[in-house]
Amino acid sequence: MKRSNKKSYIRTIEALIAILIIFVFLIFTTQRSNIEKKSTKLDILSQFEDDINFRDCILNNNLSCVDNNIKPYIPKIYKYKI
Repeated sequence: MKRSNKKSYIRTIEALIAILIIFVFLIFTTQRSNIEKKSTKLDILSQFEDDINFRDCILNNNLSCVDNNIKPYIPKIYKYKI
């Protein structure tokens, strides 16, 4: 009888540890996905929709002008190419 009780305690502890591991995994994966979603939204082009100077830069294929117009709106942590 004693041996049966020990096995049931061990199985209960194993089940609790498994549930704990699953919860920890879910917490870390949901936090990472929220961080990635927040950092990928960067709405720059909507600011230049009605800017005639920016449009002229694009139409004339003047890359330095485009870069100078966009640079103040992009955080320095981003690496970009024009």
